[in-house]
Amino acid sequence: MWAGVVGANDAGLIEPALLGPRAQVESVRQQLGRPRNRFPIMELAPASASCEAGVQLVLEGKAAAPVKGWMHPAVNMLKGMGYG
Repeated sequence: MWAGVVGANDAGLIEPALLGPRAQVESVRQQLGRPRNRFPIMELAPASASCEAGVQLVLEGKAAAPVKGWMHPAVNMLKGMGYG
């Protein structure tokens, strides 16, 4: 999944932002070898807050789509969309 995000960013197709607990997200950004200005971080905890914020950014037109990273997909994504 991350290779696709990096490739799409390199091609100028997307401008990703990483949402979640800063230490975890910073670790991912470093593993990807991306500078902070290419993959900005929005610090949020717990993971369900990140899901909610990601969905809200889409609803407000500030993001095109959320991309799930390392979170429990069923519970947190549904909570982020207002279910559960």
